[in-house]
Amino acid sequence: MFRATIGVFFGISLLSILARVAIRIRTQRHLSLDDYLLFIAAAFLTAATGMLYELCDGFFLATAVLKDPTIFFQLTPQQADRVLDEALEENIFLVLAWSATFFVKFSFLAFFRQMIWRIDRIQYYYFTVVALTILFYLFLISEAFILCHDFGINSHVIWEFFWQYMEATVAILMGSLTVFRTLIIYKTSSNNSPRDAAAAAGPRSQNSHRIRFLRRRKEFLDLESRDTLPKVPGISQQDTIAESSDSYQLLEPQPVSSENSQLGTRKPNHPRERVMQGVSPTYQNYRLLFQRMVKGGVSVKGICEVASDL
Repeated sequence: MFRATIGVFFGISLLSILARVAIRIRTQRHLSLDDYLLFIAAAFLTAATGMLYELCDGFFLATAVLKDPTIFFQLTPQQADRVLDEALEENIFLVLAWSATFFVKFSFLAFFRQMIWRIDRIQYYYFTVVALTILFYLFLISEAFILCHDFGINSHVIWEFFWQYMEATVAILMGSLTVFRTLIIYKTSSNNSPRDAAAAAGPRSQNSHRIRFLRRRKEFLDLESRDTLPKVPGISQQDTIAESSDSYQLLEPQPVSSENSQLGTRKPNHPRERVMQGVSPTYQNYRLLFQRMVKGGVSVKGICEVASDL
């Protein structure tokens, strides 16, 4: 179970690094400083993994001896020498594991350096963090037994080394995930229409789209700046003359028939008839002309001609 867990996380870390390299080469066509620092961390992790697989039996044996010292006298000379030399190998493993973890930190610092290199006020804090990270790294690789503060029979060497190794693998995994945002943005831009992709291909395509936009804008402004307004469909001259003649016929006095003469002698019953009886013919002509104009049967020219005759 111990070796299986180590192998699974080591494989996931290496796959994440390979995915990071593929994404960077596909999107940016080159590698950056943070990528190379992550490669160094992967190299330290690979060395720590091989060393942990080699020393795994010795770690368990040393833990058993710490739990029960009488077991030491039951060991073979080779096993006894291995237990006695275990301290140096443990220190080497801790140096490799801490180096893998801190080079991931350096990779993150190099990644953020690209974002704040033009901001002077933040650079002071940035270099302070870099200096503190280096100091902590030097301190931890020199203090090999910092993870195991209890010695003798109360120490748990195996689990201390296990969690130290797991920290290094998870750190490399998290450091590799920073480029997946670039992959999502790259896929989103590639899924756009071919016209948008051509516009983002280079400055020549951008200039062509800009020239096309300015040309359309100029045509639109030319249409707005014309002095002549669009003509509204109207009535022809012949229709105007015909309507004018109809208006004259309408306004000419009609002959009074016998029925009309009889109506004229009778007393008007309707209020409108009583009102119109005392109105002059000129007003009646205006009124009829206005009604004809409202109905749309008389043009403006015909109205002016009839009004001048009145």
